[in-house]
Amino acid sequence: LHRSGSLVGIRLRDRNSKYRRNFIGLRWYPIDPDYRVIADFVPYEEVRIIQLPKLTGEIQDYRAPGYLTMELKGERLRLDPVMRGDQLFLIFSDGTSGRTTYPAARFLYANMPVDGKVVVDFNQAINPACAFSPFTTCPYPPKQNRLKILVEAGAKKYLGNVDP
Repeated sequence: LHRSGSLVGIRLRDRNSKYRRNFIGLRWYPIDPDYRVIADFVPYEEVRIIQLPKLTGEIQDYRAPGYLTMELKGERLRLDPVMRGDQLFLIFSDGTSGRTTYPAARFLYANMPVDGKVVVDFNQAINPACAFSPFTTCPYPPKQNRLKILVEAGAKKYLGNVDP
């Protein structure tokens, strides 16, 4: 049983699914140390609830503890992570989205801040489950996480994508 907002579904494992049979592997940008940055974490006075749309059209609440500021490739960025377990979870898109990376977004996890700093390693950006199957409920990034710059790091577009 899987709950996603107000939707309830049953997830079945099908070892003969066409998506599994036709899986052709993952592709990644070469690791680039310039895409591993130390961000400043600015906490909110209280954890905020932000609402993000999902591919299903639903809106889901996420807990946002603060925001990150960083310098990447000469650009000053602000990204809003949300909480996922005991980690920060970044949902972002960038100038590569729809070209060399999945159109809707990529995901990135980071450890909680230590002394107001967070290591953000875009080399570890991954494709969401919706890049591989139409039977998922992935969130879109918040507007402030839709970057104009190219983030040529992490997972590339899966060649068998189901576009959002």
